[in-house]
Amino acid sequence: MVNHQQGGKSLEARFTTLLDADPDELPWRLRHLTSQLAAASIAVDWPSLLDDLWQWGSEKRWVQTAWARLFWSASATKAKASVRASRS
Repeated sequence: MVNHQQGGKSLEARFTTLLDADPDELPWRLRHLTSQLAAASIAVDWPSLLDDLWQWGSEKRWVQTAWARLFWSASATKAKASVRASRS
């Protein structure tokens, strides 16, 4: 998964919309997001994506929760590192 600092606000908006997508909307949402990732030279882990898509419709929404945590925690870690570096 990527963090939202790599692709800007547009990527973050598409990602947020993707997290709310039901299985019927998923192909359309993914097509647009993966195109944007490719344009930004951000690699997709295709085997992991396929595994997660099989579980997308789970009532517990664990895939969406895991993706959100990865997406926003990576940027939080980068932000903390940046603040620490600027203090040095």
